[in-house]
Amino acid sequence: MKITFEKPKKIVAQYEGHSVITDLTKDLGGENLALNPFQLFLTSLGSCGALFMRLFYENHNIDIEGASLNQDFEFDNSGNLKKVIIKVKAGKQFPMDKKEGLIAMMKSCKVKKHVSPSIEFEYIVEQ
Repeated sequence: MKITFEKPKKIVAQYEGHSVITDLTKDLGGENLALNPFQLFLTSLGSCGALFMRLFYENHNIDIEGASLNQDFEFDNSGNLKKVIIKVKAGKQFPMDKKEGLIAMMKSCKVKKHVSPSIEFEYIVEQ
C-alpha cells in the first residue's frame, strides 16, 4: 500500500490497483470532499456485511431485489465505537427460516473479524 499526501488535508491510499481518498471536514482544515478515515472504517463494516449478504442470497437462489442493509452505531462517552446495529430488510422473497444462516454468513465478514471483541454486533433481520 502506498499513501500520499495532497493539499490541504486529503490522503490518497493506493492498494492493488485501487485508490481511496480520505479527507477531513472543513473545521479541521480539509475540504470535506471524501469520507474521513473513521467514516471509511464504518463504511467498510457495512459494505463487507452487505457483500456476504449478497453472496448468501446468490448461494440460495433468493432474489435480492428490495433487500437493504442499514447500520446504526452506539458510542461510549469517549466517542469510541461500542456497538454496531445491523438492520437487514430481507425483502419479500426472503424465506425467514433462513434468517440464522444469513446472520452466520454476514458474521464471516473479515473486517468484522479484525475488530476489537469489546465492540458488540447486533443483527436484526426483518421481512
